[in-house]
Formats: sequence, structure tokens, C-alpha cells
Amino acid sequence: TQNLHLTLHFLGTTPPDALLTLTQKLQMIAAVQQSFELSFKEIAPGPQLKSPRLVWVRLLEHPAFTQLATTIRAAVGAQAEEVGEYIPHITIARLKKERRTTLLSLPLLRDIYFPPFPVQNFSIWQSELGSPHPHYRILESFALAPTDK
Repeated sequence: TQNLHLTLHFLGTTPPDALLTLTQKLQMIAAVQQSFELSFKEIAPGPQLKSPRLVWVRLLEHPAFTQLATTIRAAVGAQAEEVGEYIPHITIARLKKERRTTLLSLPLLRDIYFPPFPVQNFSIWQSELGSPHPHYRILESFALAPTDK
């Protein structure tokens, strides 16, 4: 469970000297972005049903989440072609190539209740490829502003 995360934007290789500027930009974003909650939608294969590479927990869209992702993408100067379609999800399994066709009948699981998931911070994660899976490490975390009640 320590590797589970919800990606707002994938940075790719980032030079260490760029992290200070990035951190400053993300601190400013976090200071004005209010915390919010995300709700469960389904557990599904993805990103395409015909040849799934992943099993993920998909979450319902939320305007605060979309705004946070969009603001971060703009702050890091992401080009339109780098962004692609964004589907809020948490990857819970990666499927090996030879297993993909045998899992075409993997069902969508929607009738499950999970309490809403509070989003109170976001982080810069470093990933290192490894076997059998990547290893992740949090470099910096940013607390979101409390929700107005």
C-alpha cells in the first residue's frame, strides 16, 4: 500500500536543480487550493478494455481535483501533447503482456461502497524502476488549504 498513489501530473526526468523552483510553485498552489474529497466510481481494467495493462480504482470526477491537476500542469509548463486524457485512478495491479488477453472478461466492479477519500495534500514522488515493481519515494509534500465550513 505504500506505493499507491493518484497521479496529478507525470513529470518525467527532472534535474535536481529544477526541484527548488518546482517546490516553490507547488507550495503556492497548495496554499490557495482547498482540500476536498474524492468518491469511488469503479474497479476496472484499463486504460482500454480490449487490451488492459492495468487494474485500477477509478474515482468520480471532482471540480477541485480537476482544477488542481490543471493548475499543476500549467505551472510545470506541460505541453498539450504531454497531457493526454486524464482519468483519476489509483493503479492496484499491472498486467503482464502474456496475461492481458486471458483477462478480457475482467468485470467492472461498481456496487461497492467506500467512504469518500479526503484529499488534504499532494506530493512530489520519485520513482525508480525495479523488479518486480517500481519503488516510490516522497520527496516533498504540500498541505492543501482547509475547506471553508
